Amino acid sequence: MMGKQITYQKATQDDITAVTDLLCILYEMTHDEVLEENEQLFSDTNQAFFLVMDGDMPIGVSHGSLRHEYVNGTNDDLKGYLEAIYVLPEYRRSGIAAELVKVTERWAARNGCREMASDCLLDNTDSYNFHRKIGYEETERCIFFLKNITHLDCEIYTTEVREIFNTEEKCGICESVLRKLPNWFGVEASIVDYIQQVKALSFIAAYDGENAVGFAALKPHTSYASEICVMGILHEYHRRGIGKRLVTHCEQLCRENKTEFLTVKTLAASRESKSYEKTRLFYLAQGFKPIEIFPTVWDEENPCLYMIKRV
Repeated sequence: MMGKQITYQKATQDDITAVTDLLCILYEMTHDEVLEENEQLFSDTNQAFFLVMDGDMPIGVSHGSLRHEYVNGTNDDLKGYLEAIYVLPEYRRSGIAAELVKVTERWAARNGCREMASDCLLDNTDSYNFHRKIGYEETERCIFFLKNITHLDCEIYTTEVREIFNTEEKCGICESVLRKLPNWFGVEASIVDYIQQVKALSFIAAYDGENAVGFAALKPHTSYASEICVMGILHEYHRRGIGKRLVTHCEQLCRENKTEFLTVKTLAASRESKSYEKTRLFYLAQGFKPIEIFPTVWDEENPCLYMIKRV
């Protein structure tokens, strides 16, 4: 079925019922459940809904968002995301859905995005083929897992991040942490060098109670840029947000000193290392951009990837 008066429009608060009705079909949820979420989304300037109308009848909807966090396969800090798209079955295979995506993409582009991302379930071949047909490329595949842990009796884990000024304390934390990370810091001469360097650098440490579990040392290079010279977090404390907090503290120090850029050096991908692959993904997730590879800054077996972030 193809109407004679197909139009596309950005949904306003007055259209929330029409948007909700269509998304209820897509999500297979009750009207109240979807409406409650939509009421919040309509007040968020990073979200937008678009309707397809056949005359006065809503026949399709898309939901776009502006995402600032890392999205798998993307390169920019800010990117558009196609959160949802639905067109009534009788209006499909007529180009309406593809045009609706373009409307959503133009909104994202007007808001400064250079990339548009999306997703679908692994077994949703119709959605997969639709995305490929309209120009989207597959970047990664992911399976999500869930485990009920309500039965666990565990102590709440908290950490504190603070700047350290005492030279001996800096050296002690640096040595203690680095020597427990052989997959990243396995060269004795480098460990000794870092211990000496941190004496003169801004030093931020993460504590679990009285125990230091991670740190970052900030080295100014010019009035425009400072470098995270070295950062380490005990392996058992990975993936708890400590690294992000250390980077955030470094960014704050840069802003206080009116420093425009924060940089970091890490091992380039041409040198295979599972540990440093995780490190590169971490810095990408924090908004750092890979700028250049220097093959001999360290040595030929350890090419250096230079990354930078505007703060």
